[in-house]
Amino acid sequence: EKQLRVQLDQAIAHLSAKDREIADLKRRHEETAARQAQVQRAASDDLVRSTNVLRQQVQELSSALQAKEREAAETSKKLQTALDEAIDAKRQLEEGRVVARSADQAQTAAAAAQTQIAEYEKQLREIQAVQEALTRELAAAREDAAVASSDASHAREDAASARDQLAKVLADQSKAIAEAEERAAAIAQEAASSTVAAAADMAEKAAVANRQQAETLKAELAAQMAKLDAAEQAAAELPALRQQVQEAQNHLATALAELASVKESRCDLSERLAECKAELEDANLARQSMTAERQVLLEQLEQVAAERSRLETQVQELEANLLEAVTAATMAASAAAEAATAAAAADADLTQKEDNERIEDVLRPAGRSGGGGEDDLVRLEALGAKVLAEELAAARSEASDLRKELERTIVRHAEEEEAVETDNERLKALASKDKLSAQLCTTQNDLEAARNRVEELKLEITGLELERAALRSREDEAQAEVAKLQQQLKEAQMRAVELVSANADLQVEQAKEQLSSLTEIDLDSMLRQIDNVQTRKTSKKSVPAAPVEVMMAAAGLSAKSGFVSMGSGTPSAARSAGPASASANGADTPLAAGTVAALSFGTSDI
Repeated sequence: EKQLRVQLDQAIAHLSAKDREIADLKRRHEETAARQAQVQRAASDDLVRSTNVLRQQVQELSSALQAKEREAAETSKKLQTALDEAIDAKRQLEEGRVVARSADQAQTAAAAAQTQIAEYEKQLREIQAVQEALTRELAAAREDAAVASSDASHAREDAASARDQLAKVLADQSKAIAEAEERAAAIAQEAASSTVAAAADMAEKAAVANRQQAETLKAELAAQMAKLDAAEQAAAELPALRQQVQEAQNHLATALAELASVKESRCDLSERLAECKAELEDANLARQSMTAERQVLLEQLEQVAAERSRLETQVQELEANLLEAVTAATMAASAAAEAATAAAAADADLTQKEDNERIEDVLRPAGRSGGGGEDDLVRLEALGAKVLAEELAAARSEASDLRKELERTIVRHAEEEEAVETDNERLKALASKDKLSAQLCTTQNDLEAARNRVEELKLEITGLELERAALRSREDEAQAEVAKLQQQLKEAQMRAVELVSANADLQVEQAKEQLSSLTEIDLDSMLRQIDNVQTRKTSKKSVPAAPVEVMMAAAGLSAKSGFVSMGSGTPSAARSAGPASASANGADTPLAAGTVAALSFGTSDI
């Protein structure tokens, strides 16, 4: 059995080695065939390409050869033509040498003549240049003379016209001066009379308006006093408001600090949440890797099962091969037994023949003596046939026993092999099962740990979300507090602006009250100034009339001022109160408006 098992293992190893060798040889043969086919295709393609290239090169060389032959024929023709031309040129050269000698002589004479001609031409060009320069100078002199004569005539004409214009301007100026003096005197008289009447009317109207304005200003003064009291109260409340604003700013700074801390906490929570998410992703990756390992183990188990089925198939094939070998051995043994039987029969026949011959040789003399020897011969032949039959039967029974024993041995060996293989497979399956069970337990433990970690992370995320909601509510409260403080600050600023506006209104009312004291115009001073102007006009008729601005300045007026204030009773006080007060507050009171209208009317008349 051991020997058969060893032989069986050797046969299996030999068969597997042969299978591998056959597969390797087949693969190599296929690769070699593919490479040979590829090489053949490449060689055929290269051969075709090289053939085409060679054919093309042959055609190109043929065409080039033909072209060269044509060029050689043309060159030979040209060479022959050149030889003929050279002979002709040589003959012409001999003739030309004779002509050249005479030509050299003629050329020398011509060169001398050409030199003389060039000198003559140079002298002629110099003479022409001098003549042209003289011509240009003469033309320029003529033009300068014409221009000078025309300038002189124009100057004489301009001088005459200038004298005429000067005389005319002097006459017009004297006439204009006389007319201006007369017109200024008339305008001054009319302006004086109309200004006095208008001033009287305006004074009456201004008195009525001043009384009305005084009453109005009293009412406004009472209102302004009330406003002043309110402004004083507001000014008293201003420190408290400033304190409130400072407190609001402090609250705002505190709220901003809390907001910054909330943002920092929010950033920390975001980072912690990111870390938790990363750990959760790691756990998911670990679970996926465990699932992949489990899948790999299942695939390995499937491969083990497939290997087992393949081994069982090989065992069945080996059993079939062994059965065939046993059958062949049995058939060979039967054939050998039959051959041995046939050989034994042949030997027996040969021995029997020899014995018969010896018996005949022995009995032949006795037969001569009597006829009883034939019966003994028959008995001997019957005895030999019986012995042979018994020996043949014994050999057949022994061969049958050997066949049965061989079959029993083969069956027992196969059963033992199958039992051993089954035990090996069972042990392998148990080992794989234990290994897979251990890996499955480890995977389940890791999965349970990952689930616990995920639950912890979920609880932590929930806590973080709650804390985030609380922080968000605190942030909302802080923002609401900030908005409230900003509203208080805005209200305080509005109250401060109202206080400033009230103070400005009070100052405006005080300015109006100051302007209400301007009630009358110094008409006597203006009339005296007008009389002085008329006196100077009558006494100095020959002097040109004074400008309008001078007359207005003499009258105590200004072209730019809108009214004259007589609070002090003098023209200088009126001028000092003039433009700024009028431009600032002149339009705010009826008195100022009436004064501006009166002065504007008088100024336009002047």
